[in-house]
Amino acid sequence: MQVLEFFIDAVRYGVALDDVDQVLEMAAVETVSNAPDFMTGALNLGGALLPVVDLTRMLGHVRTAPPSPRDDAGETLSPFRMDTRLLAVKPDGKRCILMILDGFKGIRDLERCDTAVVRDEHRPDYINGLSVDRDTVIQIIRLKQVLTPEQLAVLT
Repeated sequence: MQVLEFFIDAVRYGVALDDVDQVLEMAAVETVSNAPDFMTGALNLGGALLPVVDLTRMLGHVRTAPPSPRDDAGETLSPFRMDTRLLAVKPDGKRCILMILDGFKGIRDLERCDTAVVRDEHRPDYINGLSVDRDTVIQIIRLKQVLTPEQLAVLT
């Protein structure tokens, strides 16, 4: 299995390539008034206005929001790091949403790694398993299960 590997804080994650329609460079996200707290904003992609959610927050991490940098003309630049990407996914198989992914490292082949499916009542449903390669542990995320059905209904 091939995964997109990324880090949030010191935690290493992987998302199956099969769950991702597109990987995009980070772009300016427009704030949406009265949006639910899990929605970061919206982005016009090819004429379609798509909701954007923050995978960092959805996975239980805190996004520290540094002041937005400014260029020489005083224009606000992106507050996101250079390794931030947008993932285009269709969690319900129909409507596309964008997920902000921090700490993008690249594509990793897990065929030669030991992978264990993890099931217990203390782990969220979106954790599909753990992959171990030497001293590296990667938590495998099911992107299509990060959002609850109720959250998904609000976005579609």
